[in-house]
Order: sequence, then structure tokens, then C-alpha cells
Amino acid sequence: MLTNPFVITGVSPDFVEFDEDEEVEELQSAKEWLKEYSTYAGPKSFPLTLEQVREAVTDEFPELIEAKLGLDELLDKIGIHFVGDYREFIIAWYGVIGEENANVLLEKYQQLSYLNIRKKLGIDYLWILKLDSNFGYSANAIF
Repeated sequence: MLTNPFVITGVSPDFVEFDEDEEVEELQSAKEWLKEYSTYAGPKSFPLTLEQVREAVTDEFPELIEAKLGLDELLDKIGIHFVGDYREFIIAWYGVIGEENANVLLEKYQQLSYLNIRKKLGIDYLWILKLDSNFGYSANAIF
């Protein structure tokens, strides 16, 4: 059963222009930090294969399939950096730097097409984690 995504941030309808080079660098840093943090935080990783993700994306975004992206690139495009098994729920995490970016992505990943993809992948919730650029968080601050 698909439920609405639980996200950690507010929603703003404003569109934010991203500096493409800065966005890629920040996204890589946020993704790397989040993956490292996930091992510390304790949820069991819920592995996805390229075939599973490609199948889930095919109906909603066939252009991503035609682009022949790798697993990490494809997951980035659908807003997933890590998927954890929390016994009762499967939760995807997506880390982003800055509140404006978080608001834009929150609105984007609540669209029905992304909900459908997560449902096909067995993901119950998406958490968008708004991170500061210094990544100076304690475990308690994240939880």
C-alpha cells in the first residue's frame, strides 16, 4: 500500500535556478555523506538492482531508459540516494544541501509519477533530508 511520502522539510512553490556545476558537486557530496551516514545510523540497506529500477521507471520516464544510465545515475534522477529497511517500512532517503533546493525537490518528488515509481520499487516513504554544507551533524540531530 502506497502512502504519501514523509519528508523532512517545508514546501515552497518557488522555483530555484540551480548553478549546474555547483549542483552536481553539492549533490555528490550530499549523496556520499548520506550513504556513509546510513551505515552509522543503522537501517538495513534495501538493495535495488538496475533491472528493478529500469522496470519501475519505464512507464513514467522512458527517456531515462533510452539514456542508458547506470544505477546510481538513474536513482539520482528519481530522487533516491539510499533505501533502508525499517522492518515495517521501506524508506528512501535523498540528501540535498540548502532549504531552497529541498523545497524544490520536495515538490518535484511528490508528483504522482515519482510516487508510482517508488510504489513499484516497494518504497513506502521518501525522506528528503535538508543538509547544511558543512555536514556537521550528530546522530541525535539527524534523528
